[in-house]
Amino acid sequence: MNHERHNLNSQQPVTVLITRRPRKSNQKEFEQALSDTIDAALEFPGHLGVTVLKPQGDNNDYQIIVRFATQADYQRWCRSHEAAHWFKILNPLEEKPPN
Repeated sequence: MNHERHNLNSQQPVTVLITRRPRKSNQKEFEQALSDTIDAALEFPGHLGVTVLKPQGDNNDYQIIVRFATQADYQRWCRSHEAAHWFKILNPLEEKPPN
């Protein structure tokens, strides 16, 4: 997962850009798993919302913009059992899973 942090101050809201590329054969399954992941994340403390930019043209990348109240909230989500569960479902659907 490619993460680009826009604000590293731990007491300020954090915006993270995530790029994911599903295999074309798994695109519908990926979209459902992504939707389920977002639903789970929205229930997590400090989550402020998410925007998904779907692929355009020949580009198969999804740009996912995630917002959390603080860096600590974002880190708690990333280290949570819920996130690990959903990433385990998403990763096999991708051309190149994140490191």
